[in-house]
This record gives sequence, structure tokens and C-alpha cells, in this order.
Amino acid sequence: TGVKSADNPPPVANIDFYGRDRLHFPTLPTKNLIPNPSFEQGLRYMRWVFGGGGGGLSPIPSYTISNDAKFGEKSLKLQKSKRGNFALMTFPIPVVFGKTYTMSFYAKSLDKNNQILNLRVFSPLTNFKSKILARNSKQPTWRLSKEWKRFNFTFKSDTRAVCLVISSYGNVLIDGIQLEEGDKATAFVSPEVEGNLITSDSDNMIEKSKPIDAKFVLFGKPDLKGKVRIRVKDFYDKFIFDKSYDFKLDNKGEKTIKLPFDEAKLGVGVFMVRADYTVGGKKYYTDYYRYSKMKFLTNTHPSKNMFNNQYI
Repeated sequence: TGVKSADNPPPVANIDFYGRDRLHFPTLPTKNLIPNPSFEQGLRYMRWVFGGGGGGLSPIPSYTISNDAKFGEKSLKLQKSKRGNFALMTFPIPVVFGKTYTMSFYAKSLDKNNQILNLRVFSPLTNFKSKILARNSKQPTWRLSKEWKRFNFTFKSDTRAVCLVISSYGNVLIDGIQLEEGDKATAFVSPEVEGNLITSDSDNMIEKSKPIDAKFVLFGKPDLKGKVRIRVKDFYDKFIFDKSYDFKLDNKGEKTIKLPFDEAKLGVGVFMVRADYTVGGKKYYTDYYRYSKMKFLTNTHPSKNMFNNQYI
């Protein structure tokens, strides 16, 4: 029957994630179903495609963030790597079965004209057997020029969730990704304000003896005013920090808020950080972040050399 509360996240694409699985799933405030669509939050909501542990380390990452942007201050950069370019994939995005959607994005080549970019959608729920969203479907590959250009394609969903998969063997920039209902690409939109939790560790996995040094970095419409309520919940589902901050973004659309997590002595463990945004005096949307603080192992356990090379 699910857990009911006025403070619970609402259903997304007719799925009550929180009521069924206690899963916090952000509800975006625009028609664009892609979170972090212009990469102002870096690679948040992105991951590398699963498929094993083959290959070796490379000093050149297959994907990173560039300051050459079509929108905002950042874009996604795919770049040549000696080990081959592993594909980048979004987290699963809920969609309504049977509805028509249009995917669009801006891209340009940093190498040459006619550089090939592979950007497709597939279903993570059907073992790649979705007739329309199959990994080997006839969705087109894209040939890029050295100027920003928009590309789009339309599909009818035969699943309840999709992932966007991106790869190229050249140096490519991508920005302004949009997934929307309907059979046409409309003007790109992103939230008026977004935020990212930054700590002393780039992955927000902090060793017990080190400070958290938490900051909340806001991005969005220049000079935008609003409020963000930051709450921290511990492993036992209890809010242990609750503070609201008024903000005004600068002329670049940025603002950094220092969070007193160290002073609050929140302890050790795994923590969920909830950000409730208010714009124009009205609730705008809610997003979720995580960090952990714990004592790291010292690589002396008997099982220290046992690894799993397949993560699904």
C-alpha cells in the first residue's frame, strides 16, 4: 500500500517511488525530464555504462566537463582515450508507457567536421529487448560540425523507463539535453535554479577524521532571488539538520552557501541531504543529495584482494 505522508515526494510518470520503495526521486519543475540538462552540476545524474572490468587505466578520462558551453557555464566533453571511449549513460528516467517523446541536444566537434556521435535511448527494464528502444535499434548516429547544432529524434515509449547513452571516438561537446513529451522539439529549458552539494571529497565519501567542509553551490538565472531549505536525514530516517537560506544569484547565475555540517557534529554514517527550493514565494521543486562519513578500511582484511568485475 505504500507509506503516505504530506512530506513524501509525489509520483513520477505515474510511479509512486517513495510509497513503494522509500526511494526519493526528484520531480523537475519544467517540461524537460532530464536532470542537470546543461551539466552545471558536473556529471551528476550520469554514470558509465556497465559491462565488466576490462581495459586499463588511462590518464585521459573518456568524459569530463568543459567551460565551452552553449547554455550556462559548462558542457559535457567526450574526449579521446587510449583505452577506448567508454559510453556515458544517464540514470534511468521514468516515462509513461505508450506516450510519444522527443529527445533533443546540442553538440559540436572539436576535431573535424563530420565527427560521429552516438547518442541513443534504450530501456534498462527489458534486458535490451524493447522493440523501439533496443540498444541496436535504427536510431540515427549524428555527424557533427565545429559549430553548435541541435539534433533531435522522436520515439513512442514501450517501456516505463529510459536511459540516454552517449559515446564518440573523437573530442566532442554536448549541451542542452532535453527529453519532453510530444512529437516535436521545443525550446530548451532548464530549472531557474539548481544546486550541488560539494564536500572535501569529490565523491562525498569522507574519512571519519577529516572535515566535511560542506558547501551548497547554486546555479541558475542571473540575479534570481529565492530560498533553499537544507535538511539532513540519517540512516534511521531522522532529520538531524534543518536550516533555510535566502539567496540571490550573481550576474553569472551562481551562489555558494557554506553549510555548517562540521559545527553541527552530525556524526558518522550515510546521510541524505534534501534541498527544497522556493522561488517567487512559491515552492519550486525538491532535489536530493548524499554524503557519507566513516572510518575507512586499511586494506588488511583477508578478503582485500577479492573483487567483482561485473556491476549491474
